[in-house]
Amino acid sequence: MKIDIITVEIGSTITKVNAFNNIFTDNPIHIAQATDLTTVEQGDVTLGAYKALENLNKIAGEKLEPKEILINSSAAGGLSMGVFGLTYDMTAKAASEASLGAGAIIKYIGCGKIQPYQIDELLETKPNIILFAGGLDFGDTETTYHNALMLCQIPCDIPFIYAGNTQLIKAITKLFEKQGKNLLVTKNVYPGVDELDTEPARKIIQETFSKHIIHAQGMEKLSLLTKKPIIPTPYAVLKITEKIYETMGDVVVIDVGGATTDIHSVCEDTPEHSAKRIEAEPLSKRTVEGDLGVFINADNLNKLEDKTIRFHGDLGFLKPMPDSESSIALSKNLAYKAVKLGLYRHAGKLKTVFTPSGKKQFVIGKDLSNVKYIIGTGGALTRLPGCKTLLEPKNLLLNAESLMPGKDAESFIDNKYIFSSLGTIAFHYPDINIKKLVLSSINSKEQ
Repeated sequence: MKIDIITVEIGSTITKVNAFNNIFTDNPIHIAQATDLTTVEQGDVTLGAYKALENLNKIAGEKLEPKEILINSSAAGGLSMGVFGLTYDMTAKAASEASLGAGAIIKYIGCGKIQPYQIDELLETKPNIILFAGGLDFGDTETTYHNALMLCQIPCDIPFIYAGNTQLIKAITKLFEKQGKNLLVTKNVYPGVDELDTEPARKIIQETFSKHIIHAQGMEKLSLLTKKPIIPTPYAVLKITEKIYETMGDVVVIDVGGATTDIHSVCEDTPEHSAKRIEAEPLSKRTVEGDLGVFINADNLNKLEDKTIRFHGDLGFLKPMPDSESSIALSKNLAYKAVKLGLYRHAGKLKTVFTPSGKKQFVIGKDLSNVKYIIGTGGALTRLPGCKTLLEPKNLLLNAESLMPGKDAESFIDNKYIFSSLGTIAFHYPDINIKKLVLSSINSKEQ
């Protein structure tokens, strides 16, 4: 059977494939989905991918022949980055927002003048890309130029991205050319006071990832299946979150996986909180909690303290694909803990400050109080029974200072587990209307 698209997702524990047809019409169809274990530890991710494709044909009942295959990946730790900025609250934070929005896991953040010990700490994290920024446009140059001098001498062959003061572009480019380093330049992520411009950096990070991901275990073979760039899975999920915002309104998508919990939000401040904001926040925001995973990081998640969750389970029942009452109950409790802690860390806060003129409140971080929809995706939330209740606002509120979704927000599950696939399709074909596929997934019968 000839169809339009098959998407392949190489996850940390599971490889997933989805088949779609009529994707370029007003009536797109999701045909079937299949999975198999990811084979990173075997040194070749294609083993699990081809097995999943075999399973897909079995489920479909016939051989599927797609016009093209699109791929996203978070295998082998995904996209690991190091970030430097002039100050943490301004350029380092802006650079981090761009990196996270591109689907990266930030392993190191530095600010101020780089010292030798920071270089050592950075190299220990083995980053795939190093992004550095600093200074408002035509502002401070001394610290940023010093940092460029330090970074261009790092003994590693990876891409560097400069997204700082535009006044230094020519000088910094010469430094890296002399050292034979691969430097990419984009717009300043923090060009003016309280002004974020992260989209150009986000785009160049994603493009760089696509060019270099083929060096992961077996990925060079997998890249032969597609003519399109391989994109980071978290970037795909953020992309579909942005599409949902465009057609449905303010939204949070929570992706609980075996290794991490990613929170994606696209929403605006309430008028009340907007007036109290003291630092800029992007419209689209992603945070990744590298310690909140229900399989690879389950031991750490199980030990984390949470005042409202006293559960500590016997991890001996844990499986990557739970298939017994004990393993399902364990994974569900871990997923609930990951959701609550992940969303709490993502949400902004109301901070009370005592001033000479009296007590005042300020908003710091992302305001989620206007969110209309809370949607769960990822292997844990979509494949464990009854997870929709975990996302209901009454089960998420932690304290009055957290800018969490209000009681009127509706909760849904990506029951067909296709959000990352839809985000990958939307990235390559941004004009496609995929609202019907989103609605069919969140309104379908819970798995």
